[in-house]
Amino acid sequence: MPTIHIVGADYSFTHDATKQRYGIVDDGQYTFIDREHPKLVSDLLDKNIPSAHSAVVPLWNSNTGTVDFDRQTKTADLFLKARPVHDLWPQQIIFKLAIKNEHLTDDSNIFSVKVAMSQCSLFLKQINILDSDRFMGHLSTTDAADSFIENAQLNDGLLCSEALLNFKDLKSSDINVTNPYNFTIFSTFNTILSDSPNEHPISLGCILVNLTGNELPTEFIGYYKNLLTMEEIQESQDVSLKTPKILFIWRYESSKALLLLEMDAGGYTENPWPLPDIDSEESESQEWDFCDQVGRIREPFSGNIAHLFTNRFRVHKDCIFYGYGDCYTWACPALNISVQGFDKDLVKTCAKIQVLHLKDLVDAGNDVPAPTKHMLKLLQQDEANLKLAPDSEPDAP
Repeated sequence: MPTIHIVGADYSFTHDATKQRYGIVDDGQYTFIDREHPKLVSDLLDKNIPSAHSAVVPLWNSNTGTVDFDRQTKTADLFLKARPVHDLWPQQIIFKLAIKNEHLTDDSNIFSVKVAMSQCSLFLKQINILDSDRFMGHLSTTDAADSFIENAQLNDGLLCSEALLNFKDLKSSDINVTNPYNFTIFSTFNTILSDSPNEHPISLGCILVNLTGNELPTEFIGYYKNLLTMEEIQESQDVSLKTPKILFIWRYESSKALLLLEMDAGGYTENPWPLPDIDSEESESQEWDFCDQVGRIREPFSGNIAHLFTNRFRVHKDCIFYGYGDCYTWACPALNISVQGFDKDLVKTCAKIQVLHLKDLVDAGNDVPAPTKHMLKLLQQDEANLKLAPDSEPDAP
């Protein structure tokens, strides 16, 4: 029976996300192994998980806020050292509230997973529990639910998934407790969870470069521009769907950045990412440390983000720039571009590079749908229209 290592036990958010992603109806189809997040990541990095097992890891959340640098580095290291990557997708995360006796009071406690403190911060602030000792944080929602059932007093509350509430036979209130745009990005490592491993046409590439402040090296910008000249892109009926996308940017050490990109590899069976054209060993040591394919996924991550904001969050804005602390996302569904990362300026820099190069392609006569052209016209009028001006700031809860 296939084995999947996840963060949290049955009915945790990772468990639900994995089942939804892979259409798992019967839990008996797979053996799920409950892991703590730091241990799962370290075991992947140290190659301590059997090669026949899969691992689904929550990489990043839009409302996490502050993330220590060690966590950022280990997230980046997953793509450098734990590859191949077999899947990457965003999942809307909705917390539900159960209340013992159905009414919160001034002395109520809230039981939940520790990260709910940031993902439900607006609600917790409203009831004066944010950063309070009345928040009972646990390592997982399943641990929190068990503690709630055993220890909760009248008027205490539990924040977890609706599936877990149903499993524990607890009633969900109709109070909205989750912060705006709350989603987690998951990735599957080690072994593919698919009957058709060849149907993974989207290539993930990683590039590790040096930074000068918040500016990416000109060599990388030139490299990205050269990718846009590929014949498959130039012949596309919609170049916004075919252009390589910068999905993530992480600071790596104090002056480096790791970029995760995706590209439709089409008929390429090998690594489709060309090595950078570097003139000298000195330039190589200064600007480039790594460039390679790190995995294949079945569908564009950028398209899934566009679907998430348009159909799940039902966003009608031209673009979204959201985040605080160390977690930020910039997304424009009409352009099929989104960037996530732990630094707002680097996220905005990567978004701007892609939007400007897409505009160059359209100005050169390549075709895109009318909504895409409209967004590019808004950019031409004022970069602030797409939240790409130097003083553009993200929305925050």
